[in-house]
Amino acid sequence: MKTGHHLFLLGFVALSLLACKQEDGCTTKAGFLKSFDAFLVEFEEADKAGALTDESKQAFEDRYKGLINDCYKKFRPDLTLKERQDFWKQSMKFMIGRFDGSIDLNITDQMEDPFNQYLKDEVVAVVRESGAGFLLSLQDLMKDDLPKLLETFSGEFEKLGREFLENLFKDPKE
Repeated sequence: MKTGHHLFLLGFVALSLLACKQEDGCTTKAGFLKSFDAFLVEFEEADKAGALTDESKQAFEDRYKGLINDCYKKFRPDLTLKERQDFWKQSMKFMIGRFDGSIDLNITDQMEDPFNQYLKDEVVAVVRESGAGFLLSLQDLMKDDLPKLLETFSGEFEKLGREFLENLFKDPKE
């Protein structure tokens, strides 16, 4: 009877661990997007409550990196352009909140960091695929921080503009 009880307990623990694993958002695309939204709500609530310390900000940043590395990269091929646009808009909002409105964050200061380079490359890819409309949608979201954001990505945007102009005047027969 004790063995049956132990097996039941072991089974319950295994199911609980499986359930926890599924709640981490990386089992389905929908779960990932829901998990990311919940992460953002938790961060915003902590920020509004004034509960963000340097330690908790670092914990949120670590969780964010986990969401990118473990979930976003896994489901990126399955995300629509709209889903990626929404994801990166919210990511930028989180990064600005995380760094107290200063977009002089790690992305510009530490581009040798593969994670930061990945973030920049993904934002540039979304902008490239979306066109100017995506940048305009950022204006409402970022308000005062948009000039800092544009400065962060200015080199990439200049390159996109040059490519656009080159293709605009390029002979279609080439």
